[in-house]
Amino acid sequence: MVVCRDLGNQPGERIDEAIEAKTTAEQLKMKMKMKMKAESPSLQCQKIVPELLRLRETENQAKAIEK
Repeated sequence: MVVCRDLGNQPGERIDEAIEAKTTAEQLKMKMKMKMKAESPSLQCQKIVPELLRLRETENQAKAIEK
């Protein structure tokens, strides 16, 4: 007798998570670009580092989920 376990939608859920993470990263990237155009150069320098780090973190999470 063969017993099958219900694994749920784990692969599908991972794909959904990767798509969501990628979409979030793209939205954050666009938001950053729009903010940069509206702000003075000195403010851009102060804000870009934390936001860029957040963007990179989100992108890395998306890549990790895809693997």
